[in-house]
Amino acid sequence: MKVAVTGATGFVGSHLVRRLVSAGHEVRILRRQTSDTRLIADLPMTHIIGDVRDLQSVERLVEGCEVVFHTAALISFSKKDREQIFAINVGGTQHVLEACWKSGVRRLVFTSSIAAIGRPTHAGEVLDEATPYNWKPHQVSYSESKHQAERLILHAVTQGLDAVIVNPATIAGPGDIHRHFGHYLFEIQRGNLPFLVSGGMCVVDVEDVVEGHIAAAERGKSGERYILGGDNVTFKEIAIEIARLVNAPLPKWTLPTWGIKGLAFFMEAYAHFSGRRPKLTREMAHYAGLCFYFSHEKAKRELNFNPRSYRESLQRTYEWYNQQGML
Repeated sequence: MKVAVTGATGFVGSHLVRRLVSAGHEVRILRRQTSDTRLIADLPMTHIIGDVRDLQSVERLVEGCEVVFHTAALISFSKKDREQIFAINVGGTQHVLEACWKSGVRRLVFTSSIAAIGRPTHAGEVLDEATPYNWKPHQVSYSESKHQAERLILHAVTQGLDAVIVNPATIAGPGDIHRHFGHYLFEIQRGNLPFLVSGGMCVVDVEDVVEGHIAAAERGKSGERYILGGDNVTFKEIAIEIARLVNAPLPKWTLPTWGIKGLAFFMEAYAHFSGRRPKLTREMAHYAGLCFYFSHEKAKRELNFNPRSYRESLQRTYEWYNQQGML
């Protein structure tokens, strides 16, 4: 089967194309000339040089393909990136939809995020696919961009396009070269994390996310969204496990939510004058003190989604970084 993938050099995309190639599919990817291809350099597939912001290159990618996986996105919580976030995450999705219509693609699988689901409103809440979107007042660009992209997908479904949405949780595992989740290991190992924060997150392994994508393509229901999540754990539990893996002391103090928000304001101000990117932003601070817990029961029921434990995923992440000499 001919399959097209955007975002193939990224964390999820690289694992996805490896899985597709191993299954015998004819894979075509879209990437920029400057993309870091180290995770996919050994794979036999066709490279289309372009950008999701360019409709013509997306049309070249999609032409003649039966299934399209749109995983490309800019993940950023910096207001400086707002224009680029919407150009890639929303504008790029619009281009993928137009190209799918033109080429007569049989099925589109769109990689969204739990950031497009919603924000917990009370302690102990576990969110699911039916949770109303409530991020808008907080003006988090990434969440809003993914929400808008989902609306484009769902509108296209009403017009007859066959498309499925998957919403991965916080992803860990081998191949996280940009340290989206992996930065926790580095910060704790090097003693750069002087305090803990309250709250928690939903952690899922990258290979389980890929299997969720494949299952969504094969048997997901058009117009439906599926949360691809794993264990719901506190930030402290994650820090304890990482400290054990990297043999480092656990931070002794927990910074209150107001302290996180104040620190974010200070770090953004410092970054403005220094020209450096802040490690903590006010958009990130919106996650402080809350437990972002999600249910993957729908994916388990309809896609046979069965993720591994977060401890196993953290172990795999740690071992990969060690093998690469990055720790």
